[in-house]
Parts: sequence; structure tokens; C-alpha cells
Amino acid sequence: MRNTEKNTYKITFETASLEEGQNSRNILSLLFYLSIMNGAHYHLILSHIPIVGAGFTMLFLIFALVRKSKELKRTALWFAVISGITSIAAYFTGDSAEEIVTGIPGITETLIEPHENCALFYLLSLLLIALIALAGLFLSRASATVLHKFTVIILVLSLFATLLAIETALTGGKIRHTEIETVQTVNTIK
Repeated sequence: MRNTEKNTYKITFETASLEEGQNSRNILSLLFYLSIMNGAHYHLILSHIPIVGAGFTMLFLIFALVRKSKELKRTALWFAVISGITSIAAYFTGDSAEEIVTGIPGITETLIEPHENCALFYLLSLLLIALIALAGLFLSRASATVLHKFTVIILVLSLFATLLAIETALTGGKIRHTEIETVQTVNTIK
């Protein structure tokens, strides 16, 4: 039952004949919450994964280089591949999120378009990094030197991609977080 005034949801289960007891209730609760989520919810959830994942990958790359571990370097390259894959899901949920938020007063295409442009470049950068990381994983199977070179290349590319991630996150935040715009305006005035 939905209470529209507080925008909260209450789940009730009328049947007590569930065979798996509490576990079945947890699964049903999860399915219910997934069914009430919209495209904006999915985009908000998925868009943070490649940003955090790419940051984690970069830190892991540095750790692998410092430790001079072949296994850690290979793991770091796999993290780069995973970040690239998750960026696809984040990017393609953006259109459904846009459809929802354009109906909210004050949200216009002038807020959304810069975010879309930054997100596209960030997606492309993570996909390029993922492809190079895959090539590095394949080509370095027999050579620690080749693996090291690919690890350094991915780290450098990740540093540049981080700039795109920051801009994508900031432009995305401006869509619903007006305090971001206020802080930047105050800093510009000083």
C-alpha cells in the first residue's frame, strides 16, 4: 500500500503459507522494491559503480605497481575491465532517468545535456581502458615486462579518465543537487 503524502511504502503479506518462511518474505520484499523503482532509481544506483570502480581500480593499480606483483597487476587490469562493463549499464539507464526528471519543475535540457555529453566521453574512456586492459591481459600471459607496461598505460589513462568522472559527477549532481551550483557560484564571486 502506498502512502502518497510521505512517499513511503508498506508491504503486507496476507499469506502465511510460504514454504521457506522468512527467506521467502525477504525475497518478496526485494522483488517488490525492485518493481516500484523507476529508471531514475536504476540510473542513480548504477552510475556510481563505474565512478567508484574506476577510482578503486586506480588505487589498486598503484598498489600493484608498488608491490611489483604480477598477480595484483593482472587483478587490477580485470578491475579496469569490470569498470568498463559497468559503465555501459550506467550510461544506458540515463535516457529513462531523463524522461522522469524532465517532468520535475526546474529541470531542463540545459542541465541534462552537459551531463549526457560528459557521460558519453567517460563511457568511451572506460571502454577504451577496458579494451586495452583486456589486450594487456592477453598479451602479457608470458611476459612480466609486457604486463608492467600495460599496467602503467592503464594507470595513466585512468588518471585522465578521472577528470571526466569528476565532471560527469558534477554535471549529474547539478540536475538535482542545487547546493552544488550554489557553492560554485559563491566561489566564483569571491
